[in-house]
Amino acid sequence: MPIPSSGPGLDRGLLRDDVHRRLRDAIVDGTFAPGEQLRDLELAAWPGVSRTPVREALLRLAQGGLVRALPGRSAAALAAGDVEEALLADDELHGVPVRIAGNRAVETVLEQFTPTVRRAERLRFASLQGRESVAQHDELIRLCAAGDVAGAAAVAYDTWSSLPSAEP
Repeated sequence: MPIPSSGPGLDRGLLRDDVHRRLRDAIVDGTFAPGEQLRDLELAAWPGVSRTPVREALLRLAQGGLVRALPGRSAAALAAGDVEEALLADDELHGVPVRIAGNRAVETVLEQFTPTVRRAERLRFASLQGRESVAQHDELIRLCAAGDVAGAAAVAYDTWSSLPSAEP
């Protein structure tokens, strides 16, 4: 079979870059109004991707000043009894240091154990204990912002070790 010697090249861009460009352009051209709440699940359905590249794109857009993340979403979700929204906010918070670390091995381990962790988190957020975790998370954010690695690690350990057993 003869292979063509020329022709259109393949677009080798990364999905997260494509999603970033598409969201950025939609913000710039006014498709999304200033102050409009952007929901990652709805945004992911638009180009037909998972929420991961959308979240990565939103982080980049926030760094560039085109979107603004509003803190306290998980606390409000817990107060409203919305376990799903609390879990999404929790994922966003814990995803920040994982992405910053850029360690694929850590990402792989987390992907492997996420179903087990998710079960334990559902048990926590469905209980009154879930509301207590908001204060722990606020402290974790404060320590990270202050650059207190040891303090942040201790709070993260306490948070993880206080999860209820995920076993049936």
